[in-house]
Amino acid sequence: MEQKTTSTIRENRAPFDPTDSDEVILEKVASYYHQELLAGAEAKAHLERWGIDARAITVFGLGHANRTLGLTLPLGNRLEGHALRERLVKAGVFRHSRSEALRGAIVVPLRSAGGGVENLYGRYTDTKGRGEHAWTTAAKTGLFNAKGIESAKEIVIAGSVLDALSMWSAGVEHVTALHGADGPLEAIVWAVERARAKRVTLAFRRSAEMAAATGRILQALAPCGVELLQMVLPKDQDVNDILRQEDGRYRLGELHRLAEWIGGVQKSAAPARAVTTAEAAPKAPTEPAEEPHVYVMGDRRWRIRGLAENIARGVLRVNVFVSREDVGF
Repeated sequence: MEQKTTSTIRENRAPFDPTDSDEVILEKVASYYHQELLAGAEAKAHLERWGIDARAITVFGLGHANRTLGLTLPLGNRLEGHALRERLVKAGVFRHSRSEALRGAIVVPLRSAGGGVENLYGRYTDTKGRGEHAWTTAAKTGLFNAKGIESAKEIVIAGSVLDALSMWSAGVEHVTALHGADGPLEAIVWAVERARAKRVTLAFRRSAEMAAATGRILQALAPCGVELLQMVLPKDQDVNDILRQEDGRYRLGELHRLAEWIGGVQKSAAPARAVTTAEAAPKAPTEPAEEPHVYVMGDRRWRIRGLAENIARGVLRVNVFVSREDVGF
């Protein structure tokens, strides 16, 4: 009887060639991960739980590193399989252990000034035993949403790619990301200068690390002549935390609208005027008998009194008290 033999040579379905440049390899790997996300349900379910608009999958080419890339390569004991793995290690897609660097993560392509894929960012869906973020290039280079901010008069900078996706999902599409508190600023400064933006708004978590990052950005953008504002987020919350709450998109819109000036050109500054002695003297507070009107917008609580006393046409005089969560009045 004739004995059948099984070949150990896999059919080569690799999405790239060993002679491709690192940029082309990253582009093709990003495309492979994108197709894997479209074909599966796991990553889509995570994006939905994070509140990310489904349109972002196509707009940004989001992908899923689902541990199948290695299965498309010839075995590592073959010359071609070894060469392909070496190129993936060089590009940062594989670790030296030959496992996928972003395995299990949602993958977002980050682009260079020329428009090519410069880096792949991964946000892990399971953070047990590891951090939340990873990059194929440890220097964290590359720009998120380069096309969306190329001519924006206002650019919003979120503290992470997930937060930037959250702002985009809330309707603020002129947004990019700082890759953590120690993320590089060169690409962001370049994008602000290229767009000739007039305003830059920061959407950072309130922490000592991000306060230091804010100082770095203020210094880096000082020569650009822009107005710098900051969204004041509730304590211990980032943008994605807010998006996942009830009415999260509305709340993010309000926080964006109420962003405070922190530096640069102050476009809306009112002209200074002298204060008279009478105005400077403290006055005893008056408490109208009517019930106050109270409104809550974002993390601010507004109390308005005295509306009922305004009975003459053309006159409006009220007492307004504003307090902010964890800050005071």
